[in-house]
Amino acid sequence: HNVMVELTKMAPPGGSGGAARGRGGGAARGRGAGRGGGRGRGGRQWRQGVVFVRRGVKIVRGRRGGRGRGGSSGEDGIDDKDAKNMFDRIGKKVHEEVKKVAANYSSQLKGTLSNAKFEKKPPGQKQTPEDPCGLDYECHTNATNGNSHPCGNGTKERFSDTLGGQCTNSKMRSGGEGACAPYRRLHLCHHNLESINTDKIDSGNAKHDLLAEVCLAAKHEGESLVEKYKKYKNTNKNYNTNICTILARSFADIGDIIRGKDLYLVDQETKQHLENRLETMFQNIQDNNTELKNIPLPKVREYWWALNRDQVWKAITCGATMNDISFKNIGNGNTILWNEKCGHGDYNLLTNLDYVPQYLRWFDEWAEDFCTKRKHKLENAKEQCRGKDKDGKKLYCSQNGFDCTRLIPNKDYCSRDSKCTACLNKCIPYDLWLRNRRDEFEKQTKKYDKEIKTYISNNGISDSNINNEYHKTFYQKFGKNNHKTANYFLQLLNNGRYCKEGVEEKDAIDFTKSGDEKGTFYRSDYCQVCPNCVVDCDNEKCEVKKDNYVKCIKQQTYIPPRDMTPTPIKVLFSGDHQKDITEKLSSFCKNPESENNRDYQTWQCYYKSSDYNNCEMKGSLYKVEGDPNIIVSHECFHLWVKSLLIDTIKWETKLKNCINNTNVTNCYNKCNKNCECFENWVEQKKKEWENVNDVYEDQKQSLGIYYENLDNLFDSNFFQVMKALEGDEKRKWYQFRDDLEKKFESSEKNTGAADSQDAIEFLLDHLNDNATTCKDNNSLEAVGNCPKTKINPCIKGTRKRTRKRTRGASNNLVSVKRHSRTDATAR
Repeated sequence: HNVMVELTKMAPPGGSGGAARGRGGGAARGRGAGRGGGRGRGGRQWRQGVVFVRRGVKIVRGRRGGRGRGGSSGEDGIDDKDAKNMFDRIGKKVHEEVKKVAANYSSQLKGTLSNAKFEKKPPGQKQTPEDPCGLDYECHTNATNGNSHPCGNGTKERFSDTLGGQCTNSKMRSGGEGACAPYRRLHLCHHNLESINTDKIDSGNAKHDLLAEVCLAAKHEGESLVEKYKKYKNTNKNYNTNICTILARSFADIGDIIRGKDLYLVDQETKQHLENRLETMFQNIQDNNTELKNIPLPKVREYWWALNRDQVWKAITCGATMNDISFKNIGNGNTILWNEKCGHGDYNLLTNLDYVPQYLRWFDEWAEDFCTKRKHKLENAKEQCRGKDKDGKKLYCSQNGFDCTRLIPNKDYCSRDSKCTACLNKCIPYDLWLRNRRDEFEKQTKKYDKEIKTYISNNGISDSNINNEYHKTFYQKFGKNNHKTANYFLQLLNNGRYCKEGVEEKDAIDFTKSGDEKGTFYRSDYCQVCPNCVVDCDNEKCEVKKDNYVKCIKQQTYIPPRDMTPTPIKVLFSGDHQKDITEKLSSFCKNPESENNRDYQTWQCYYKSSDYNNCEMKGSLYKVEGDPNIIVSHECFHLWVKSLLIDTIKWETKLKNCINNTNVTNCYNKCNKNCECFENWVEQKKKEWENVNDVYEDQKQSLGIYYENLDNLFDSNFFQVMKALEGDEKRKWYQFRDDLEKKFESSEKNTGAADSQDAIEFLLDHLNDNATTCKDNNSLEAVGNCPKTKINPCIKGTRKRTRKRTRGASNNLVSVKRHSRTDATAR
């Protein structure tokens, strides 16, 4: 039977009060508490039935439910039904080991808040309160440089429905490459720790003062998260992560910072600043206690955290409310329902996440964020692409904005339609988002394999210089349950409720199949091109017709009208593959005048009317498998503009140091050669534009393809261009656009002629200026001007060459052109 027991206020540990009893005098029990930890495909599913109440904690005894996929039982009877459960189980074991050793140094390391001393004293109060919730950033800190508030100005977002975390290797410290710091971590409240004035710390009181500083940071971190969580939930109803879980994650990150394990670098100077202050504080504690002299400083930090973490948890949960309750599996067929305020006042901490390696915690948090956002984005795409229009008619739109339910009269292809624009606006950014998330996922799985091999091997030596002794302990316990392969851990990520709940079977997330054609990072059936045959829709459903249906797209033929002479356009394409731009155009760079260059494609285009306009594309490596070689002419125009922008950004990224070069005597960076190729490429694009412009000169406005201004040029192609860019190239997009707009505004102001110049011509002129600057700033590299080398006869046993000065490479001052941007070095 499921017997509900009335909750009563419990006495503190050691006080009076027994287990609440149900009717009949006996402790109420529910039937079917499962034995052991039997293996099953999804672990157990729990049914409610409160059994008893003890020390403010409700224990829920469940019966064994149905079976699902994945999950294994730990030796303590707790099912590893998902990653969070497994973290709790192993983290608890590691914590118990640390706590046992740390207890030997309790008198030397255990801090007391009320003993902390600071320069300022709250009026009418004793120096420091016993309760961390009473800490005041204006009084209870030794940060005296104006940065005493742990959250800084407090305006940073803590949750985002658009931005992800930070997966850039340069933002990770040694050993952190491949990890993804969650968005929550980017603005952690700990500025007071960075600004501690260690000169004013009394070494005899350091353990107490440090506790106050850490609790002050934790208190404000928790309050910040609770406040921003409520606001974020108001506008993101699909976000259901328990606030207690969020607080536990930041609590664990603070623990890593204190112990010197934090992977997130922010920037080298700030990180080192914080580390220096913490090391000084712990050095003071060690120097003041002879019993700690022979203990390595990293262990002093580890034991201090183990002995004081309960106060830090109390601090970080100060902002939690009575309704903030969390669940936890404790094994033996029971699930724990923690006390209100995330267990703020309980002597047993809610979490052991601080004994789980940071990288693994972040991976789990990344997966949760991915699953939540993917579900939301997929629902939006489904609504806009397969929902209903304003008249209540069923939609069937393609990812590129075509209406798949009708063909253009007298044509064999579907038409663009304004009612399908919303589908395009959801699918293109969704596809881009998926590509980025896939890159992050692959980085993390590679790191997983590396970490497991490192820590479970006999030597357990990591390439990280962080305090990692207990990381090895965790991984060794972790590896006992078949977690040595990435697939097993990925299965646990699959089982997280955010990756399971409310997801249709066909859209199910399976991280073990991320590389499959329709795997986790598949953009869905909603975001695809139109099928070959027109789709028939009624008010309820749509039916894709078979290929023998009368309204099917036929193979297009290229037959210009008799009174039309097609315009030949020789187009240079770099291709879709991801390579350095100079490698992709290597044939062109070597011989730009060659008529047989493999990088060229010949277009034969004509435009007579909206019913008679085509381009035939011949040759080139650019052709994508499955794409037709005959397309509507205005699609050719869009294709040409998109290609121009992609290659422009790639060139600007490749040559940024060459364009801004101020050391013209550096003859060994290949700048001059690449600048010459860039100049030839710009000239080729100018020729192409003349021909493209001629074809569409009289039809631009009616077709809606004329890029009148820079905003339209960039905005119209944003998503498609971003899909083709990588890393620094994506950042360059925004920078280049900003540079161009400033130059445009300056031209308009000085000459008043910019209004008459269309955006593409302005862009090409700007590129021409950059090509000239690039060549001029690297002029000595031109053939015959670079210093030659000769063998140095004075260096025995080597064939080392030394540079010999030539005319033109003297110490004379050389004039260097500056890039058009005001702050060129910012590139």
